[in-house]
Amino acid sequence: GEPARVSPAETMSECLTGFGLGYQYDRSKLILGLLADIWPGLQMLQNVGSAAIALAYAASGRFDLFVHSFLGPWDVAAGLAQVRAGGGLALDRAGEQATIFSEGFVAGASGPVREFVAATKDRPWR
Repeated sequence: GEPARVSPAETMSECLTGFGLGYQYDRSKLILGLLADIWPGLQMLQNVGSAAIALAYAASGRFDLFVHSFLGPWDVAAGLAQVRAGGGLALDRAGEQATIFSEGFVAGASGPVREFVAATKDRPWR
């Protein structure tokens, strides 16, 4: 087979964006509000329910972007490595390289990831 590669999407307007809500209502409400505000600039939104699967989707180009907050290291360690191995980018809410300890991140195709971080600057999820 071929190695997995992130999406070739160059802008958020091209992006199928995966997201996760987690189990805390107040935090989930922030993500939903953020996505509702920027949704006109995205192709489509989809909630998978598993951050590990969604990161694998981002690493293989099924999702152009994936955004989530407040996950544990065990939820994201393998997925962040997969995204980077597939040529993608994972940034935290401050625009720095995401780590397993980041409180929130966006991962996927490099251009849209950077655009997402810029578009959500100073937003509540941050």
